Amino acid sequence: MFLISERLELLKKYKPLEFNRKPRTLAELARWKATEFRTFLVYVGPVVLENIVNLAVYEHFLLLYCAITIFLSSRHISVVGINIPSKFLDVFITHSVKIYGAEFFVHNVHALCHLEEEVKAYGPLDEISSFPFENYLGHLKRLVRSPVNPAAQIYRRIKEKSNITEAVSLLQQNVPQHFGQHTIGPVMSELNICKKVVFGNFTFCTKNHSSADSYFISTDHKVVQVENIITNSENCTILIGKEFMDYSDYYNYPFESSCLDIFIIRSLDNVNQFWPINKILAKCLVIPSYRKQKELVCFPLVHSLC
Repeated sequence: MFLISERLELLKKYKPLEFNRKPRTLAELARWKATEFRTFLVYVGPVVLENIVNLAVYEHFLLLYCAITIFLSSRHISVVGINIPSKFLDVFITHSVKIYGAEFFVHNVHALCHLEEEVKAYGPLDEISSFPFENYLGHLKRLVRSPVNPAAQIYRRIKEKSNITEAVSLLQQNVPQHFGQHTIGPVMSELNICKKVVFGNFTFCTKNHSSADSYFISTDHKVVQVENIITNSENCTILIGKEFMDYSDYYNYPFESSCLDIFIIRSLDNVNQFWPINKILAKCLVIPSYRKQKELVCFPLVHSLC
């Protein structure tokens, strides 16, 4: 328990902007929010648990981890298929009784065997998630200024905000927004330079501005560390960065992690290259591996996969 908590504590500085909460230790497990459990299951769990829990327990967790990760993303489903994660969940359910006892086999565990049907009927889990509704409750709470007629206050604030036209809202979502003009880092001449770009539902920063938000995986499956962000004369966003040169699978059970674009990465190139924003496959969470020094583990953020 102490080692797991220690690793969770160390991961705080690697949290991208898209993660609402920093990792907390197991001492605070009773107060974890749903998003914290999601982060553990979909991202950091394999790294945090490795070589601490029993191998059978670890591989059992990987079955659930891989299945849920695939079901979250339409791209993963199209690449891997919908039957493979279902098979992983069948094995997970069967082995859960052997590992944890019959008391572990509660309704929520049984419900996992129906996920394939739900995904076929309604789409990837991210598209039918209740997280947006839960997050919006916080937004509604901030609209209330006094205890008198809270519902009326919320209605008026929402009505005021809806005066912004739908066209403007759509434009903001699909056109990169640039922040933090600066004059450092590798550039081409006579171009606009910035520290941060917001595009759709994810944000990239230069390494000097926010290291945790400076990694992406390209459409040719290369992991890149962003050194600078520029716009050219045609207002196209270009990211300048360095590729990692050495890649290997982080795990091989229940299948190779590279099937989900999850890698151990090493050896950052010292040559800067250029990527237009349409060559980005996903933003990445990059955290240390506990196997060897200077090894990092790269996880694409599921919601940013193109």
